[in-house]
Amino acid sequence: MACCFCLLPGDVRDYYSFEEKIGAGAFGQVRRARTHKTGKHVAIKIILRCEQGVTYEELMVEIECMKRLDHPNVVGFHGYFTDDRFIYIVMEEFLGGELMHRLRDSRRRVTEREAARYVKMMLQALEYLCRSEVSVVHRDIKPENFLFRTESTDSDLALIDFGLSQVIRDGDFLQTCCGADPRALSIQWRHVGCGNRLLPPHGGKVSFQR
Repeated sequence: MACCFCLLPGDVRDYYSFEEKIGAGAFGQVRRARTHKTGKHVAIKIILRCEQGVTYEELMVEIECMKRLDHPNVVGFHGYFTDDRFIYIVMEEFLGGELMHRLRDSRRRVTEREAARYVKMMLQALEYLCRSEVSVVHRDIKPENFLFRTESTDSDLALIDFGLSQVIRDGDFLQTCCGADPRALSIQWRHVGCGNRLLPPHGGKVSFQR
């Protein structure tokens, strides 16, 4: 899935036609786009270069991380464009929605076998990031950041959104906390199995509380 190049020549609109917005975050939005040459759809993350308090180099860390990735359970990266105002990250499109949405779908209950399969794919993604040749820390692992490629019940899951990620090199030590302060959570997680951490069952709620 990884591309052999990164910075793409020309203007992003020379290659893609933007369509509807499919997501938004702290640093920008994600829009569906159609490839002029093939008609194939992709997802393009649009990041404002002059985001207050964030340098251009910091914004480029996400791309540095994604360049390293090539795994079926991690979002595919196709390259990026820049102009005076924005960075455009071109990624594969997902049609199956978020894992959390599927867990909360009242029309269909997730079976134990399916849940085990989901957890396996999530752990495969995390194991891949920890390999020495990759060495990427995601720092925002949650069911909302795992998407299904298709609406099929046997669709693969893939990890997305590397906006908080960092590349780890020998001697590096990350100290900045990301996400909610554990002390502020209503549920305290201690000595809990990875299945409960990664995949809250029963409609998106944890299976037990202390």
